[in-house]
Amino acid sequence: MSVFHDPNRISEFRDFCNVTIDAIKPTVVIASGDLADAKEIDNMGSRQFKQEWIYYSDILRETHITNRTLWLDIRGNHGTVYVHYLLQDFHEPC
Repeated sequence: MSVFHDPNRISEFRDFCNVTIDAIKPTVVIASGDLADAKEIDNMGSRQFKQEWIYYSDILRETHITNRTLWLDIRGNHGTVYVHYLLQDFHEPC
């Protein structure tokens, strides 16, 4: 997810969860690394943007993906930077 770069990623991820998963019917999906962009508009630095994680969480919830497959996500470096203070009150989707 990215709030600054390529907003199409959000709708493409929703399509993946709604269409692609139903077409290939995987037993498990491992979403590995860099689930959130965590880069600012000037590409300098890296920090968390709560809205990126909200988009990700909302899509997982809206598409009921965990009712159709085992969904495992592994945060990469973009999803790990500064998580301790920014997401402390944010509830994980699953």
